[in-house]
Amino acid sequence: MRILVFWQGDYPWDVRLDKFLRSFGALGVETTVLSANKNDAPTQGEYLGARLVRLPYCGAANKVAQLPVPLNPIWMSTAMRVVDRGLKPDIVIVRDLPLMQVGKFIARRVGAKLWFDMAEDYPATFGDISASRLARLTVRNYQLARRYEDWALSVADVVTTVVEESRERVTKLKPDKPSRWCKVITNSPDDYFLAQPRDIDLGLRSDNRKTIMYHGNISEKRGLQVAIAAIELLYQRGIDVRLLVLGKPDIELRNIEDLASSMGVSHMVECRPPVPYEHLPAAISVCDIGLIPHLSCEHTETTIPNKLFDMMALGKSVIVSNVAPLRRIVEHARCGLVYRWNSPEELATAVETLVVNQTLAVEMGNAGMEAFTKEYSWSQQERTIETVLRELR
Repeated sequence: MRILVFWQGDYPWDVRLDKFLRSFGALGVETTVLSANKNDAPTQGEYLGARLVRLPYCGAANKVAQLPVPLNPIWMSTAMRVVDRGLKPDIVIVRDLPLMQVGKFIARRVGAKLWFDMAEDYPATFGDISASRLARLTVRNYQLARRYEDWALSVADVVTTVVEESRERVTKLKPDKPSRWCKVITNSPDDYFLAQPRDIDLGLRSDNRKTIMYHGNISEKRGLQVAIAAIELLYQRGIDVRLLVLGKPDIELRNIEDLASSMGVSHMVECRPPVPYEHLPAAISVCDIGLIPHLSCEHTETTIPNKLFDMMALGKSVIVSNVAPLRRIVEHARCGLVYRWNSPEELATAVETLVVNQTLAVEMGNAGMEAFTKEYSWSQQERTIETVLRELR
């Protein structure tokens, strides 16, 4: 079996696509990845046993030339060269919405099945992105994106989402499709992640204070402003903890530092850039509690962050906001505490509860690890991948 994957970003690296490639390799599937080329990398390569094809670099105009939009001639012509020079894929996978039109064109050209891997509700992200008025009228137009998504769902032979709430949203949009048409392949770590060393000294260890850790991208919807307000309340209560933030971009990291300073709790907040993926298990190992403080919005209510399963897999208790997917999984697994997404008071109380009651924190961490092993491990997601491949033959 041959698969052609469209990925709108630079590649490598992408955590989800990497896991797919490792699984495809184990299943004996021949895979080619067509990706963007933002940094003038070679147009041909190999990674994790897959063939890599990158777009041609277009110099000063590269950012515009490689936009993953319908009918983009750079994407179209490169994709056609790939399939016209010998690759006849059985399945075309499009990772996320923007390149679905290109993927559909190629799938039709070679008679392949079309797999839409919906890692997130892409149009919903437009409400959380700072953009110019022109961008909101064109490439980040919410209404146009919703219409495009409706078309993409109509033409896909199969759709995979990252969480049940997203699958429910998609199936409601297309009630005429059979139930097996949309499946969940969630964002859990695979054996590669779990095999990484956990005893590396990354300079993240603290004194005797308990460490609450957030790692990942930083933006307003991530809820770190609420977390800093909760740290201020803990300070007032005499609860001395450390909030360790490993995130990007740098400007948002500095904003968090400035906010902590303005509230007089900079001594309780430590901000650093994210660690390499291979070092993430070691970083998680030095923390006591994982924190996911996402604000409730259209996007966060139908997606799930990798960091939840990373923490569960490594036996760490978690504190999460009550956005639907986070609340459901954490309450079902009994692996942590849930607070109202806009309540620093409830977040502070949750932190205090786990800091004071270490037995409870350990029990929740163990419960999370058990739930990960039984219900969320990548080996179980790999079974779904095998099912999709079998049904698309």
